[in-house]
Amino acid sequence: MNNKSMIIFKLLSILIILVEIGTIAAIGLLILGGILVALHPDQATINYSMSLGHHSLLNSHVSPVILISTYFLALFISATYYFIIDSTRRLVNNLRQGAYFVQANLIQIKRVMIAVLCMTIFQSMMSINYCLVELNATQTFNLPLSEIFKNILILVAIYVIYLIFNKGITLQEDSDSMI
Repeated sequence: MNNKSMIIFKLLSILIILVEIGTIAAIGLLILGGILVALHPDQATINYSMSLGHHSLLNSHVSPVILISTYFLALFISATYYFIIDSTRRLVNNLRQGAYFVQANLIQIKRVMIAVLCMTIFQSMMSINYCLVELNATQTFNLPLSEIFKNILILVAIYVIYLIFNKGITLQEDSDSMI
């Protein structure tokens, strides 16, 4: 591997580590916000915590079931982001070390695919929660499908990468067996 590739892989590794730290901090803030709302379950705290993600929720009275499910969905979405970043970091480290077509990379790509699928499901559920809250406040039900379609396209791209790596592993094994 030449110096240019090594520099790119090192910069990519540093960037991934910074994003991973940010994701861990976001999960920590979500947990801290959940504790704050649990300790002070008055309507002002609930409205403030819900308004951080969506401004139209300020004047609506949020059902505790929707509040709790939204909180856990946000926590699950953040956790899936962490799994995606962690798997990507491991994959980049393997590639940086020159291990291209190995089973470990295939496992990391599978983990990313599963995490993106889970994130798509959680984001869909979160959109439905927001639609239910807005239905309460504005009487309109507007489900944003663009995020779901973007995630489906990302899943297709990851699956194509998975197929390429799987075929590469097969070719590598055939090549190794002939030598």
